Amino acid sequence: MFPYKLTAFDLDGTLTRSKTPITPEMAGLLQKLSETTKVAIISGGSIVQFEKQLLPFIKPSKNIILLPVDGSERFEYNSESKKWQLTDKHEFKKSIKEKVIKALGEIIDSGLFEIPKEHQGKYVEDRDTEINLSAMGQDAPLEIKEKWDPDQKKRRKIEKEIERKIPEVDATVAGTTSVDILPKGFDKAYGLGILLEKIKIDKKDVIFLGDAVFPGGNDYSVMEDGIKTVKVDGPTHTEGVIRSWFGEKNNPTISIPQNPIAYFCAEYAIEENTLMYAGGLGILAGDYLMEMADKNMPFIAIGLNYDPGNLKDFAIFSHQGKSAVVSIPIGEHLIYAQIWHRRFAENTHVFLLDTNFEKNDDKHRNITSHLYDPHFYTRVKQQIVLGIGGIKFLKLLDIHPSVYHLNEGHTAFAGVGVLVERNEDIGKIVGTKHTILSAAGLYIPKKDFFVLLNTYCKEFGVDINEIFEKGKYELDPDTFSTTKLVMTTSKIKNSVSAIHAVF
Repeated sequence: MFPYKLTAFDLDGTLTRSKTPITPEMAGLLQKLSETTKVAIISGGSIVQFEKQLLPFIKPSKNIILLPVDGSERFEYNSESKKWQLTDKHEFKKSIKEKVIKALGEIIDSGLFEIPKEHQGKYVEDRDTEINLSAMGQDAPLEIKEKWDPDQKKRRKIEKEIERKIPEVDATVAGTTSVDILPKGFDKAYGLGILLEKIKIDKKDVIFLGDAVFPGGNDYSVMEDGIKTVKVDGPTHTEGVIRSWFGEKNNPTISIPQNPIAYFCAEYAIEENTLMYAGGLGILAGDYLMEMADKNMPFIAIGLNYDPGNLKDFAIFSHQGKSAVVSIPIGEHLIYAQIWHRRFAENTHVFLLDTNFEKNDDKHRNITSHLYDPHFYTRVKQQIVLGIGGIKFLKLLDIHPSVYHLNEGHTAFAGVGVLVERNEDIGKIVGTKHTILSAAGLYIPKKDFFVLLNTYCKEFGVDINEIFEKGKYELDPDTFSTTKLVMTTSKIKNSVSAIHAVF
């Protein structure tokens, strides 16, 4: 039984991207949810926004309640008239609105807040019970708006200036370039509170999903008010949450960026699971991932899953209706790896390869059994699964990275994968090494290198000698160095400090 009597959603950034219609999948999920519980959709936008983005795509229902302009208006469906009707409205005093509009004009004209002079549509929209500032104009394309203030710092300055000039109002960050201004004390929590009082539902029986759940964001007040709140990173994340309520583990509509940074690393410290990382490398990789997620950058992190039974929020990744699996030729064997996935932001994802899979025999199922296996040949196979398996996964999803970032020598075989399968991308590799000397990496005897990779290279008509030459250790012509391979294939090379870059 669903545990909540009311499920509330923000609109832009939660149910749909800014000022775009909801998808058919989202419409179907909302319809299904409304058959189980009441559904409220609250937004800083006016009812016009709902009429464009939502109403044409959903089946009207008494269980769906619309709360435009942060709940200062309420619309409910009248089954007799077959229309959405205004059932409540809270006025914004005309005298205060005039002050707000004047102050916004001064802010825009001052040139102190980085508001672009060129804009599409009005800067300021009077939504009757709310005033909205859209810093690039109400009609600016989303792809342009998303770049202007991704970390909300510009709008936070505007927000503070508005409240300094007019103490009678509250201003909150909204959407991608917007600031909503309402009478003092009126925010989404207040708007939802009015609804809850009317329909006699307690806060403990409500769950709210929103993307702007951060200090200064226009969804934050709901969490502060004590309502159970889920911060989502975009519409696909919201879909995943709703599906999980109905027992659907995988989200078939997940959207993966097609030209991301592809970041390869052997370890990630992304939760308190010490089986997944060993130290500084994992901490750095985890911090890097979180920074990308905070900015919602198109970023795919690729690694290995050493502890599939205990990772939080990871699930087997589905592709075209079935579990995604890649096959990696290692010597005479074909090794299979299933893929685990976790979304950190709408455009930021982690994919972990795992050989503990029924199609492998026991020996090969253990390749990814734990981080940095002490057995030399298992360790090499781990790195092949990570690097070549990662490249094969990108090909499976038809993803063409803008950059292949190889973090440490453990990922050298991703460089081999690019050389063999995507040679046209060789100029896109960036390499990071703690110490960029060839001696600071894994050594593989030439005979072993040929045994492990000859079948793979032959499959693509590539001369294995050419690959070996790119990683040949300067002090021993019969040894392959993973560090040397990373350095010779990388267009840009990073080391930890200047001294580590000295040969």
